[in-house]
Amino acid sequence: REDQRGNWYLGLNGGVNYYDGDYPQTELSYTARINLGYNFDKYLGLSLNAGLAEFKTSTEFNQQFTFADLNMNYTFLPYDNFSPFGYLGLGVAMESGATDYATDGMLPKVQGGFGFEWMVKPKLGLFVSGEYNYFLSDGMDGVKHGKYYDEYFAGTLGIKFYLGKNNQ
Repeated sequence: REDQRGNWYLGLNGGVNYYDGDYPQTELSYTARINLGYNFDKYLGLSLNAGLAEFKTSTEFNQQFTFADLNMNYTFLPYDNFSPFGYLGLGVAMESGATDYATDGMLPKVQGGFGFEWMVKPKLGLFVSGEYNYFLSDGMDGVKHGKYYDEYFAGTLGIKFYLGKNNQ
C-alpha cells in the first residue's frame, strides 16, 4: 500500500468563526487561511498557517485579525482515501491594520483541531475541520473582564495540493 500524500503540501481553506469573549451576542464571521506543511512520515507532520479572521458581535465589537500558527499534525489512516486527522499548536494573532507590534501587541494563543480529509486523487485532498483557539491573555477584544481568557471556534473547508515523494 502506498500513501497518496506527498511529503510537502500547500493548502487553502476558508470558513466561519465563533468568538467567545467579553462581549455578548456573538455572530458568526469568516476566516481564510493558507497552509504550508511537511510530513515527516505517513502519520506525523508539521504545518505553518497564516490567515485572516473576523470576530464580531451584533452591537459592540467587530474586528479583523491576522494570525500565524505552527501545528503538529497527525493523520490517522494515511493509506485510506478518507482519513481523520488532528493537530495541536501555538500561534499569534494581531489586530489587522496595527502598525506597532510593541504597543498593539501580538497575542499568543494555543489551538487544536480535528477533521477529515478525502483524497480525490493522488496528491489532491479536500478537507473539513473544526478548531478551538484559546488566547493566553484576556486582551483580544480590548476588554479584560471575567475569569476566562478570550477564545474562538472555527470550522473550515479546504483543499491540499501535495508535492514531493509519497511517504512509504
